[in-house]
Amino acid sequence: MLSRFKSIKNVGRFRDVKPGGRSFAEKTIIFGNNGNGKSTLTAILRSLSVNEPKLIKERKTFGETGEQKIEIVFTDGTTNEDVLFNTGLWDKPNASIKLFDSKFISENIFDGERLADLHKSNLHRIVVGEEGKRLAQAIEDLGNAIRAKDSEKTRKEGEYTRTPFSQVLSLEQFIALIADPDIEKKIKELENELEFAGLSTTPDVPGIPIRNSDQLREVFTRNSGTAHTRAKQTIEEHIAAHWKDDKHRKEFINEGLQVMKHDCPLCGQDIQNVGGLFDAYRSFFDEEYNKWEEAIKTHASNFLQWNLEAQIPVLEKSASFWNKYLSEECESLLLWLHQKKMTLLHNKFEFNSQCTNKIANLETTVDFRSLDELTILLEELAAIITALNSKIENYKKRLGAKDISEIRRQLQIAIATKARFFPDWVAFCNEYIAIKAERERLGIERERKIQELSAYSLTTFTAHQERINWILEHLGADFRVSDFSEKTDRRRQDSVFCGFDLMFFDAHKVPLEATGSNPSHFHNTLSQGDKNLLAFAFFMATLWNDAELEKRIVVIDDPISSFDHERKEGTVALLSNLVSSIGKQPRQLILLTHEIGFLGKIFENPGFSAAKYLKLKPAGISSTGCKQSDLDDCNPEEEYLKGREIKYLEEIKNYLDGHQTVPSDAHDKCRIILERVFKSKYHLELKSLGRASSLNDFVLKLMELGIYDQARVSEFQALIPKLHQPHHAGSSTGDSEGDVKYVLRESLGLMKKV
Repeated sequence: MLSRFKSIKNVGRFRDVKPGGRSFAEKTIIFGNNGNGKSTLTAILRSLSVNEPKLIKERKTFGETGEQKIEIVFTDGTTNEDVLFNTGLWDKPNASIKLFDSKFISENIFDGERLADLHKSNLHRIVVGEEGKRLAQAIEDLGNAIRAKDSEKTRKEGEYTRTPFSQVLSLEQFIALIADPDIEKKIKELENELEFAGLSTTPDVPGIPIRNSDQLREVFTRNSGTAHTRAKQTIEEHIAAHWKDDKHRKEFINEGLQVMKHDCPLCGQDIQNVGGLFDAYRSFFDEEYNKWEEAIKTHASNFLQWNLEAQIPVLEKSASFWNKYLSEECESLLLWLHQKKMTLLHNKFEFNSQCTNKIANLETTVDFRSLDELTILLEELAAIITALNSKIENYKKRLGAKDISEIRRQLQIAIATKARFFPDWVAFCNEYIAIKAERERLGIERERKIQELSAYSLTTFTAHQERINWILEHLGADFRVSDFSEKTDRRRQDSVFCGFDLMFFDAHKVPLEATGSNPSHFHNTLSQGDKNLLAFAFFMATLWNDAELEKRIVVIDDPISSFDHERKEGTVALLSNLVSSIGKQPRQLILLTHEIGFLGKIFENPGFSAAKYLKLKPAGISSTGCKQSDLDDCNPEEEYLKGREIKYLEEIKNYLDGHQTVPSDAHDKCRIILERVFKSKYHLELKSLGRASSLNDFVLKLMELGIYDQARVSEFQALIPKLHQPHHAGSSTGDSEGDVKYVLRESLGLMKKV
């Protein structure tokens, strides 16, 4: 058991405490007001029990730079063992310590308003004990290992999906491929087959269209005279349409125009319209001329924009492609292009010059020899291409219809088969197979452990539920725990956990979580005191079901914090006879509290008659300006439980017996004691008096009620002024010691009479 703290340095308020002589007993009670170091002591013991140095380090004393150090002495009755925390580590952790405090509640039952999955998992570990904890830990470790393998497996699958093989084969199919010694030959055959199949959609050899040389020649051979002739012909046709005899028509018009004034010499009509007709002659000529000029420019520009030089390479490329399949025909075309290409381009270039000159000067005479030669060559080329394309179409028909997508898929599989047996892919596949096999093995092992834990837990959970409900009933709770059992959910990281419901008044079931049909749940049904009580019941049930309780050091910090007042008595009774289901007591019980009322209940209980009492007390201000605490022996009755009046009475009696000096304010203390005696005995009779009533008011009221006679009242009225005498204004000297003793003796005598 824990024998004593030898020293605590730089931990919380314990800057440099050496309470070496403050020994612990089998039952030890530590009293301390909030802020004096209770939580620091429990943190030290929790850190020791779970070997978590962080709990110490995070409580480093403010302003101190030195190392934290703790020395604790444990004893087995005959041998002492020192346990040391130094350089940030415990040298001998002690797992026998079982501790109930706010951290136990927040980690295992609820945190604030939440009862989360983690709480259920942690509670499960507590309930099932060491063997169950071992199995639950094994399940959790297997779960972590499974998730690690799943992660490796997913990573491998991700790597595979980034390869082209994943488009036609799953990873499992890729791994299952069989080595083929003829794979290179098959790949070549499939490539050729795919290429042949693709010919059906491959375009034929493109031709080079021949420009309309006849139209170009017709436009370019026109001139302005030609335009004039056309216009004259047009006007003559117009006149002929209106004359009976066309002989001498020109001379008539010419002579008539010379002799006429404003009217027709034959009929006297206005001839303005005839003049308009001759004006139209020139207008018509001008319009015809403009059309001719525009036609020359348009046809010349089109010819200049014709990029024959760019069309020839396209033709050569297409012929080269088909040369693999129709070599004789394509070779003829390619040879013709090789021989005639420069001539084609030369003639094109030459006639380009003719077009450019014609655009610049419409009266220029065009030389059509280069255009004629170009036309002859292009007609010759068109004949060759037409013959070639006819043979290409026949060739495509001979190939027949092919399923290109299936050929392509088979080719991809063949390429994947070849790659599957490259060293890198062999290693990759072997690793994946090993990961998958290990994942399967871990899954089977976890399932086996879950079944084993389930069988083990069945009786354990039943026993815990019975004890939890007994404690809840013993402490006056309105609810019980129902359906307390082990749950499994392989989707969760902590796949094994506790589940339970709450049953109020043996009739109303409340789940841990809200449901659509039942909005009531753990969070909104229990008060803070009920939640703490439930946590305490869980903890006490684990002790009840602990087969090795006699080896445990049980530490309980403020078990009745937030409890209802009436639960304190039951809690003390429960703790005073703390045993397991087989009648074993803990090796040591250490209780910490800050409530004087709870301390009093403990002190009065016979089960704690042999308990050792310690206190956490302030120890001044450190050099860095921080409050300090110390651990010291404690007499709870004298220091905390005895009433003020009892203390005053003992001081006065000790003074009168000559055991100590006169008490300070002795007269006031006598008056206070007398007032308390009157109020205690005659509470009902005096309760109508105001709070400012004096001793004299008390005795007069009792006389009024017929309880005191005048003689008794006179006794009190003779003493009462003396109890106030030291406070009279203007008093220059106090009473003598004899006078003081007289007053005190009289006061004690009257107290007894009351």
